[in-house]
Amino acid sequence: MHLFYPPTLKGDNNPHTQGEADPYLNYPYGCCGQEVPGPCKGHLDLLDTDEGTPVVTWAPGQKVNFTLSGQQIQTSQENPVGGTHYGGSCQVGFSTDGGKTFKVATTWQGDCPLRDGTTDPSTQTFDFTVPGDVPSTERALFAWTWVNREKEFNMNCAVRHMQNAEKLNAPLRRAEAVAFSSRPDMLLDIDFAGAPCHSQGNPVELQFPDPGPDVVEGDGEYPLEAPSC
Repeated sequence: MHLFYPPTLKGDNNPHTQGEADPYLNYPYGCCGQEVPGPCKGHLDLLDTDEGTPVVTWAPGQKVNFTLSGQQIQTSQENPVGGTHYGGSCQVGFSTDGGKTFKVATTWQGDCPLRDGTTDPSTQTFDFTVPGDVPSTERALFAWTWVNREKEFNMNCAVRHMQNAEKLNAPLRRAEAVAFSSRPDMLLDIDFAGAPCHSQGNPVELQFPDPGPDVVEGDGEYPLEAPSC
């Protein structure tokens, strides 16, 4: 699975992608003989280029959504149709310092991707609220991560413009119990070769050790357990 909306860096539906789309967006980190990329599937270097032009504009405190897809990317390179793995656990967050740090916005503890959904992005929509005190910036990163019961890790990033709420006619900023700068970092080093953390895998789903203040609890079909780090 990969981030479909907002369109991820090097996605085939991203209007700013130049040349071939990334043929490995549906693959987890470290799969298939590939070297483990850095954050954002290794595409952080595109942030300040034409390919890093923002694909969405959100305001602090705005209610927004993202979608996931496992459908095959139309490239000439190998990229199989993905699969939901019948759930897992996910996080989304933001980086306003060029990818040096990623702060958690919302955590889904289980049932992500949605078990009753398919690989079609119209069946994999997730609502959340942008933290009300995210700094406004022209180019920042929205990140999605996923750990499934097969102990696989995936991450995609989209570039967004964080606009002033009044200019977007969006709701006013909400008061945050935890300041954006004090929110926990997203868990990025897990379930690939050389990672310091590893999830328990089947038959449990990941319980993030520091999920942040905004948590969506799963459906309870699988128990939750913290990783070993």
